[in-house]
Amino acid sequence: MSYIHFDKDSMVNLSYSLNKELLRTNKEGGYGSTTLIGCNTSRYHGLLVVPQPTIDGDNHVLLSSLEESVIQHGEEFQLSVHQYNDDYFYPKGHKYINEVTCDPIPSITYCVGGVVLKKERINSSIGFRMMVRYTLIDAHSATTLKIRPLLAFRNRHVLTHCNNDVDTNYEVIRNGIRCRMYPNYSFLNIQLNKSNEYQHAPDWYYNFEYAKDRERGYDYHEDLYTPGYFMVNMQVGQSIIISIATEESNPTTLTRLFNSEVARRIPRDSFKGCLLNAAQQFIIRENGSYRVIAGYPWLGVIPRDTFLALPGLTLTQGKPDIFRNVIDGMIKDMNGPFFNFYNNIHSAPVPSADASLWLLWCLNQYADKVQDGKKFVWRHWGKTIKKILTAYRDGTDNEIYANEDGLLHQGRHGLALTWMNSIVNSKPVSPRTGYAVEINALWYNAICFAVDLATTCNDKTFVKEWGDYAEKVGKSFVKEFWDEDKGYLCDYFEAGEEKNWKIRPNMLIAIGLQHSPLDYLQKSKIFNIVNDELRTPHGIRTLSPRHEEFVPVCSGDHNTRGLTMHQGSAYPWLLMFYAEYIKMTLDKERAVTYFKKIISDFESEMMEDGIGTLSQMYDGNPPYTGRGTISHATSVAALLLIADNLD
Repeated sequence: MSYIHFDKDSMVNLSYSLNKELLRTNKEGGYGSTTLIGCNTSRYHGLLVVPQPTIDGDNHVLLSSLEESVIQHGEEFQLSVHQYNDDYFYPKGHKYINEVTCDPIPSITYCVGGVVLKKERINSSIGFRMMVRYTLIDAHSATTLKIRPLLAFRNRHVLTHCNNDVDTNYEVIRNGIRCRMYPNYSFLNIQLNKSNEYQHAPDWYYNFEYAKDRERGYDYHEDLYTPGYFMVNMQVGQSIIISIATEESNPTTLTRLFNSEVARRIPRDSFKGCLLNAAQQFIIRENGSYRVIAGYPWLGVIPRDTFLALPGLTLTQGKPDIFRNVIDGMIKDMNGPFFNFYNNIHSAPVPSADASLWLLWCLNQYADKVQDGKKFVWRHWGKTIKKILTAYRDGTDNEIYANEDGLLHQGRHGLALTWMNSIVNSKPVSPRTGYAVEINALWYNAICFAVDLATTCNDKTFVKEWGDYAEKVGKSFVKEFWDEDKGYLCDYFEAGEEKNWKIRPNMLIAIGLQHSPLDYLQKSKIFNIVNDELRTPHGIRTLSPRHEEFVPVCSGDHNTRGLTMHQGSAYPWLLMFYAEYIKMTLDKERAVTYFKKIISDFESEMMEDGIGTLSQMYDGNPPYTGRGTISHATSVAALLLIADNLD
């Protein structure tokens, strides 16, 4: 049996199957995503979602879905399933599903009447193309396959409705048609590898209902356009391939294209295989550089997430060249000492106080894992490191500066500059303005790392300037953040105000960095508290369940989720620092036992939420349901880093 396998009973149960999602990205930023049974439940679902540089550069849903039927003796059996207004499902093709597997690509086997039909779907890794291969395994009489494309042609963040502006014209191409709904969009080239009959019948299908959007408090009804449908006769043992792409193909090459794409896939026949398969999907090419997409299906490039994920996505797989390319591209886009990002193409840049410090942590990983890494980092990126450290120490935008004791202040009213940066009604939920514990732990680590590099490369001037400063920062950190009676670090404080002693995971970062001013006993006490109050099978909670503000489930509309996502939700990426502390503290045999436990706790997640990948976060209490993006770079990267310790 395949590692990822779903039987007929599971697929018939819509409350189960509609919560399992499939995702495949390509190296140029496009993707395809839907549920296991092909019923779209979100505006972000679509079989071909690709960038449209002539419109806004963002991803647009061109092909929403395909309606498929098999016809025997004049009777049509519809294999698709859609949710319409008032929770009405039609057709109900999921009842014909016999099994679903996902290795190496998604495959559905339908059994209806005397027909056994296998459907395999793949998105090209290069270029914008989605292909489906239908194989007639068995049939007792003449069988015809009918395929109707449903188009959206809209930005992935919005929905479309019936309108009179749609272009209903089409052009005949080899074994298919070319069409597009509106000017300036890419054309869709819809082709089959076999001669077929195309019936042009432009029409709108109304009131598709997206349950996930309804849960999130968004508009959740959409109309989709169909230009017509294709009919093709099939013989037992024959495979028919349909290609939907932004470029025309030679139909005789579709079989070769399909098989070559399958051969490129990393097998998803194990937990590690799933992680490796997922990891390659976050790295895309953009304007000559590699970039890291933070999470699918709705996030873009986020500097903080890039630096947190990059070591796990590249160095664990022997790809330092991609690591260097990503870093060079990010540095090229710096704004002074900062890395800003945009929630969408129309928004103002989102500032952060920690992204630049996460860059230095990321470079620390490279220096440790690559031969002669320290010398390379200092030669190649030393100028950037110096720029960041100097700007932060001397003072820069958003009240970021080092005080006379060396501790780093950040933030001002109305901003949230740490990773806990959710905004609701234009106000930060967890502003944490002042002296934040992980910011200062990263600050200390960055200085020590830079001094170590400079020492290795005999840069005496830098060592003289920063060596004693690092010691001052370390002493101030312990003095201001540590409380011996409580036995842990405060989360943040502002000068002249009461310190915040909420038990949050940010102090875990302080004990999981290579350079820490804390002693062994202090680290041990922090680890025990984190282990007792924050550790879950799927990550580290953002708040202790003993706190009155703890929220065990992150669900509801957009604002409700924004209010709760850092009030107890568990994040897998924090396990990197949990594991790093263990690695630095325990002997290898005992540490490996911990690592195996962490990995085994996630094993079942390969068949939950985003199939074969890991979610952005999980609820803080059982059953630890996945939340946020269905495939997140930092989550996958963290588990790859931990698994790397087992090799």
